[in-house]
Amino acid sequence: MKGSSKRFISLALSLGLLFGSIILFLFFLKPAYSRVNILRSEYSANKSTVTSQEEVVAKVKDVLSNYQDQLVNLEKNALNIVPKNPEYETFLYQINAISKIDGILLASLDFNLLPNKSAKGKDFTQNSILQVKLQLKGQYDKFKAFISHIEKNMRIVDVVSMNIIPDEKGNNSYSVVLNTYYTE
Repeated sequence: MKGSSKRFISLALSLGLLFGSIILFLFFLKPAYSRVNILRSEYSANKSTVTSQEEVVAKVKDVLSNYQDQLVNLEKNALNIVPKNPEYETFLYQINAISKIDGILLASLDFNLLPNKSAKGKDFTQNSILQVKLQLKGQYDKFKAFISHIEKNMRIVDVVSMNIIPDEKGNNSYSVVLNTYYTE
């Protein structure tokens, strides 16, 4: 084979390889490259969506945690308002503290459990009644402050009746009947 034939074959093979690589690039590599770019953009979009959803899930978990904490606090407060049993000692402590703060003498105290006649057969928890009879001594303005503080106490208290026995020295005697409630 002559040198010119070898060059021609070499040139033809080179051009064939060049056109083959162009065809390979156009028909195989370019679509694959485009598909890779599309997949990269989808991955980026999905990654940002997943990240934002993870942030939302974290916020929801935080809100649920706060809600659970508030629910526990609400339960504690509800049990302070209407306890699960009479809690004589707690109520006695509250009345004694209020009487000392208001400067009125707590002469006697009597607890009675009353039967609950209302709402029998209903689906909700019944409240039972703890009736408290108090004998107090002191000035009228201090007695008014005492009654006001009893009514503003966290535990629900109803003043059922009260009698005032006046004294010439201004140290009146008071008979008060209170109802407070608890759940069974």
